[in-house]
Amino acid sequence: MSSDAGALPESMSVSEFLLWEDGTDTRHELVDGRVVAMAPPSPTHSTIAANLAVMIGTQVAPPSRPTVEWGVPRPNGESYFQADLAVVCGAIVPGETPPDPVLIVEITSPSTYDHDVGRKAMFYREIPACRTIPVVESTRRRVTVLTRQVNGWLLRDHIGDAVIDIAEPALRLTLADIYAGVSLERVRPADT
Repeated sequence: MSSDAGALPESMSVSEFLLWEDGTDTRHELVDGRVVAMAPPSPTHSTIAANLAVMIGTQVAPPSRPTVEWGVPRPNGESYFQADLAVVCGAIVPGETPPDPVLIVEITSPSTYDHDVGRKAMFYREIPACRTIPVVESTRRRVTVLTRQVNGWLLRDHIGDAVIDIAEPALRLTLADIYAGVSLERVRPADT
């Protein structure tokens, strides 16, 4: 399915969305059946994503692997979100449904923060395989990690030079490494 460049369809299903092309390099998400254009990532966002992909890639063992811009369909068939980074375990076979991610990372910006920590994070928490959701801010050194527990989700904020230990998948991430190469405000405990 194709369409004229710049013309977004009024509504579509996830199946239609996955076949749709708008003739541009613009990235899109499907939100409640509506196609929504995504802004290109900033240099800070791209640097943080690359840092995370390298750190995670050196710590997870096959068949687990980090993937960037991982598409996550919503079970209701009306939404398809783009995760900035995900860890999937198992084979990725063309033409077959890919495995659900065990970890999903969102890197926020001021314009996407509410969507990323609201709607997207709520949806990711519904994925049975997903164990951990780090939400990484791109305007200051703060990472909020949501971790699946027996009776819900635990939320922990990490600021400054914190070390983040993740159980599933087993990872150790430092904010110094996550934010390497970018200049941001360093959040102090009094700022929380």
